Amino acid sequence: MKKFLILMAVAMMTTMGAKAQNGYADTRHEIGIGIGWMSTSQWLDAFEDVGFALAGTSFKDEKYIGPFSGEYFYRAKEWLGVGGIVALGMKTQDVYLGSSKSGDLTNLYISLMPAVKLDWLRKEKFGMYSKIGVGGTMRAEEIDYGNNSGTDYSDTSFHLNWQLSLLGLEVGSPRIRVFGELGFGEQGIALFGVRTKF
Repeated sequence: MKKFLILMAVAMMTTMGAKAQNGYADTRHEIGIGIGWMSTSQWLDAFEDVGFALAGTSFKDEKYIGPFSGEYFYRAKEWLGVGGIVALGMKTQDVYLGSSKSGDLTNLYISLMPAVKLDWLRKEKFGMYSKIGVGGTMRAEEIDYGNNSGTDYSDTSFHLNWQLSLLGLEVGSPRIRVFGELGFGEQGIALFGVRTKF
């Protein structure tokens, strides 16, 4: 009986060890939500503001919300996920001509990017990966000059956008994990969030 129990314990440890090496191989889907810092759209706006400053227009009290993002990946292979990223951000700031405030500017950014995720370390409770997405961003811009006539200026534009996360780390259970990424793109230079795998 003692030998049987020892053999059972060894068999269970071997199975668990193999599963840990393979790392939640039965999960095929991933859904994640996150918040980032310093998106591509923020960088583009900063360059635009320099151009406006040369023309005599300045901006103050800038507030940026987001980028918030959601992503989905289907695991086509153990190391390869294919899917997409949706990102949302908003910027508000005061517009000044000379030294007097002339209006309020609001920019809304909505991005959609097909993406791939490359897992190069898959453990049961820890993973490391890289991610790349390429797509587009719609920017809706409005300036309200405060003359009670509604929005005085509005414009919608589109531009190419991307996310390149060179290093991603995730920690947690096989099904729910927190993650952090470093890279560059519309999700930000740094990105933090939570994802579920099923």
